[in-house]
Amino acid sequence: MSNFQNTTLIATGIIASLPLIPVGHYLSFGWPARKRQIVSRLSNQSIGYYRMAFCPESDFTDNDGFAKEYDKRYGRHLFAAPILLLTITLLVFTYFCVLWVLTHDWASAQEGTAKIAILSLAGAYMWITYDLIFRARQNDIVTSDINRATLRLLISLPFGFAISAFAGVMTGTTVTLSTGALAFFVGAFPTDTVLKFMRRTAAVPLKLDADTGEDGVQQLKKVDGVTVPVAERFIDEGVKTLVQLAYADPIALSIRSGMDFSFILICCSRAMVRSYFDDDQMKIVQKYGLRSGFEVKTLNDTLLAYDELQEQATAKGEPQPSPSLAQAAAQRQLRAFANALALDEDSIRFILDQIAEDPYTQFVWWMWPDVPKADLADEAATDDTQPSPVVAAELVH
Repeated sequence: MSNFQNTTLIATGIIASLPLIPVGHYLSFGWPARKRQIVSRLSNQSIGYYRMAFCPESDFTDNDGFAKEYDKRYGRHLFAAPILLLTITLLVFTYFCVLWVLTHDWASAQEGTAKIAILSLAGAYMWITYDLIFRARQNDIVTSDINRATLRLLISLPFGFAISAFAGVMTGTTVTLSTGALAFFVGAFPTDTVLKFMRRTAAVPLKLDADTGEDGVQQLKKVDGVTVPVAERFIDEGVKTLVQLAYADPIALSIRSGMDFSFILICCSRAMVRSYFDDDQMKIVQKYGLRSGFEVKTLNDTLLAYDELQEQATAKGEPQPSPSLAQAAAQRQLRAFANALALDEDSIRFILDQIAEDPYTQFVWWMWPDVPKADLADEAATDDTQPSPVVAAELVH
């Protein structure tokens, strides 16, 4: 090839590498920021509850140990293979596209297939570049996003041909302007939209169910704060039901989905409460401000504190103590809540106990900032430099 052709090929290759820039920016700045966001919130106390609830086989006992575990499970080294594959795909497609443009007559009607291929790739390239830039801006890139970008480039070719044939504008190798435009426009749609269109298009003649994921979306949407896009991202990570969301590892789910850690925590906690009540009951639950396990534990701890005072008084043969203002308010709320649900107080207390004492709720409680840990009796127990009671007990044994 001439120097002009070589220069054109190199310049186009550099432009084609644009999607790698937001990925590199995320790995340099975004990934360390996400790690700090999660690791800095984990005290030695909360690490014990996390280990007990989500990874009892691990051996980390403090913040430093967890940081090393984080690097091993979610480190930047995991991005190497997806980035390499995306780079190769971009460069290979760029080479063949530029080679065809430089050696063939663009106006020729004999090269319709190549034209559709190039325009389909251009549309897919536009989408993945926009998607990765947008995700880098949100500090929200995971390895699966890079793999999906590679997949999108690969499927853009067959899908460009398929959509052109489906639209009835492709005859042999003769291509019209509308065919090329259609291939480019369809390539610029989000991958999920393209795949959904493919499923629904094939579902009618093949009599298949193209909306098998809709049930999971509708169930997850019952959690306050979960929208359709959020539910779809949960489903992408294998979380398809309320119970799965309630008992999901919030750290792993936050990293895999790319969503904010605090948001994941509250979603998991709300799913825990949602799994105990039906649709009609949840309206009452929300009315009384008990939407997540965090609020439930706050109420339940206040009730338990007065129960303990009563038990101590009974054991000493003393008269029953008067509740504090907070304890009296909690008792009134319990009675009103039970009446609104048409259940007895004992049944409601049992449900509140199950939610509040669940290890997953305990972890969310410990992870939330500025929460007084009233269940620790002495100052040594609240010393964040010491392992949690859970880990300390294991170390003794």
